[in-house]
Amino acid sequence: MQFDVQRCIEYAQQVNPQIQVFQVSALTGTGLESWYQWLSEKVQNSSQVYS
Repeated sequence: MQFDVQRCIEYAQQVNPQIQVFQVSALTGTGLESWYQWLSEKVQNSSQVYS
């Protein structure tokens, strides 16, 4: 099955121009570090809101 990642991202950006896209691979681990960093920042920010 073919899948055009770039086209998918473009469609998502049309729906939400502010969207953050993380291209990750569970097989190789590529891109996971940036996603982990983003998650960590979100957790820190939400903790500050509820402190």
